Amino acid sequence: IGLPHGALDHLPLQVHSVKKMSKFIISYLGISAIILVVWWLQPLIALGCFILYMAWHFGQADFEYWRQRAGLYSFLWGLLVLVFVLFGHFEETLSILKQMGIQLHLRQLALENAKLIWLSFALLSLFVFRKTSLTSNLAETLLLLFIGLWLPLLPAFGCYFIFQHSVHGWAHLKHNMEFSNFQLWTRALPFTIGSLFLFGIYFTMVTQPNWGQVFIF
Repeated sequence: IGLPHGALDHLPLQVHSVKKMSKFIISYLGISAIILVVWWLQPLIALGCFILYMAWHFGQADFEYWRQRAGLYSFLWGLLVLVFVLFGHFEETLSILKQMGIQLHLRQLALENAKLIWLSFALLSLFVFRKTSLTSNLAETLLLLFIGLWLPLLPAFGCYFIFQHSVHGWAHLKHNMEFSNFQLWTRALPFTIGSLFLFGIYFTMVTQPNWGQVFIF
């Protein structure tokens, strides 16, 4: 459900006709192309926008699934998730950023302030906990994130992305669209195949996969 849940973005917009679908796909790919150009020209700015957007998107999706109002606290929650995953795998994060063309000299700064970073994370966690009525849901997610600390960066990110974010997104679509799992997978299949096809082209063109480029993709 990782790729398929994102391959169903057209369903909530009620895009059914060929004309509307064509317009949707062209605009979708056009926006993606613009983002790709920004990554190429100004990777640091693109990274900042990407992290802010992902924090908003992850937080909004979780809070909607938990039937909570999305806003500042959902954004803080999404930011919390990203900070935990990235700082919990700091060396790997710096390595991937370098592959993206982003050279951040934060290693020494992070080592010197490790206790302060984790204390800030703990305080922010308590703040989010206190402002919501979702103690059990947040605790389950924090447990998932802690398990990820013993995994490499990509599987750790995948654990949250698939087993929480994608699961929530899939359940939201299934409930709102009143489709079965099979019906959702069938509707996602053309776009899922297209995504895998583009992945295949990338991996046949490079001798050694660049995980920074994969993240941008």
